[in-house]
Amino acid sequence: NFEPNPIPNATDPNNFIAPLWTDLNPSEFGNIYYQITPTEFIAQWTNVPEFGIGGANTFQAVLSLVDGSIEFRYERVTAKGPNGPVIGVENESGQRGLPVPPQTLQDILDGNLSCVKIIVNPLVSSQPSTQPSRSPKPSVSSSPSSSPTETPPTAPTASS
Repeated sequence: NFEPNPIPNATDPNNFIAPLWTDLNPSEFGNIYYQITPTEFIAQWTNVPEFGIGGANTFQAVLSLVDGSIEFRYERVTAKGPNGPVIGVENESGQRGLPVPPQTLQDILDGNLSCVKIIVNPLVSSQPSTQPSRSPKPSVSSSPSSSPTETPPTAPTASS
């Protein structure tokens, strides 16, 4: 079963970032690119259909290497799936997660919203630690922003 679980959920998979969790099929059509700059990691799905349904989904996940924020940018989302897609993040145990609220998800699917940013403040050290994190819960903000381009990020590297 490749349908997404609700977030949070202790059932595997866990410890993920999901810009559009549904059963996408890049082997049928479309491309996946990534780019690493000094300030961010960008993954882009371009015209990727949903398995058995089709469509052409174009979106990005941008992970800031400066402030730890995560930005999901949407140009076109056709994913519907039997239970719909899920967007959000989840921790390693699956006990904590942040799903995009239902109305925000609907706005993305309807093409009325092009960007969601997940922010965790203050920036937590990237040093490995066995101590539990005392960071506050992440928050979601929805705001207009640049959408993915029809072309991949500058100097893309194809990846699957």
